[in-house]
Amino acid sequence: MSFVKKVSALLVALCMLFSFAACHSKNETVVTVDGVEIGSGLYILYMLNATESFKSAYQETLGENDTAPETLEEYLEKTVDKKDAVTWIKDKTVEFLKEYVWTTKTFEKYKLNLDNYEGGAEYYVSYYWDQYGYGTYYENNGVSRDTLLKFYETMFKEQAIFDYLYGEGGPSEVPADDVYKEFTDTYVNVEYFEASYVDNSNSEEQVALSDEEKAKIKTQLEPFVEQINNEELTVKEAGEVYDKLVNPEEEKEETDSSSTSSAATSSDATSSTDSSDSTSSGATSSEEEEKIKQVYADASLVYEEDSTGLYAHVKDVKEYDKAVIYDDKDNMRFVVALVRDPKTDYEYYKESYLSDLLHSLRDDAFEKVIEDGVADMKVEKVDSLVKFYSPKKIKEEE
Repeated sequence: MSFVKKVSALLVALCMLFSFAACHSKNETVVTVDGVEIGSGLYILYMLNATESFKSAYQETLGENDTAPETLEEYLEKTVDKKDAVTWIKDKTVEFLKEYVWTTKTFEKYKLNLDNYEGGAEYYVSYYWDQYGYGTYYENNGVSRDTLLKFYETMFKEQAIFDYLYGEGGPSEVPADDVYKEFTDTYVNVEYFEASYVDNSNSEEQVALSDEEKAKIKTQLEPFVEQINNEELTVKEAGEVYDKLVNPEEEKEETDSSSTSSAATSSDATSSTDSSDSTSSGATSSEEEEKIKQVYADASLVYEEDSTGLYAHVKDVKEYDKAVIYDDKDNMRFVVALVRDPKTDYEYYKESYLSDLLHSLRDDAFEKVIEDGVADMKVEKVDSLVKFYSPKKIKEEE
């Protein structure tokens, strides 16, 4: 699981509230993993995450027409992998704690730091503990702010270990050519605008316009495609003109609201263009550098799991830099899209996407490293406390 996905999954756990008796000592040792004592606060946090994992695992067993339980109480009556819920969750909690100990020790072993993630853990804690008010819930149930901070620091430590192993200069450095290939194989760089063909006369459900009405919309779009391919308009400009064409009332309202200054704006635009032309003739080196950085400035990177739905349509494009009309039936729209060659601006995107690319290439290998690292860890449990800190005492937020 990638670092981003792992963070997202763990954040879900923050919506829960524990209800444990106050008669136990604060942060008493519940288990000892490879010589590291785990207090009740940390144990509870990881047990909560294990409970969320159980829910997900159970949902994966459901058929298409099956309904997932609505409450934790209902989930705790289920089984996964032939284990009852409580046993499954407690076993998973120990797995998570082994990974916590491995991360802590490995981070120290490699003498790493969190300079690249400075303030990251505090940001999450502040956001959820302070702004969302979960701090009161956790404090009332034996989980301190420092414990929650340690929880998030460990996540960033694991990411730092990953960076060290597979990043530039690391002992398992991923070859630059592999990173480049992963980028160009995974991402598609596309400029586009869309034209909906939803029939808005039906307020109860979304339905598509008739084939005849759809054909009219496509006919409207065809001149824009030609102008883009003739380099008379950029995709962005074509989209703006199309919007004005199909929403003339909105354009009229904007014009009326700015009628006082419109004449001045028009004359200013002329002089501005002249000024721009004269400036560009003597462009400085810094301006040229900025131009290089802004390769395909209006393009968006899309990939298989992207929410735009574009990837399925454009992933097999045969010709770059040529606008085409795609019929996106799933979203009831036409898409005028021009696919750019991701190889052209890899250097521009590389730094921003490097972590995602490395995770895509090495997540499985990293999981194996962790699996091997925790394999021989010795776990000592205080049975009475493991029994006491039970998933059955978790109280879901009302």
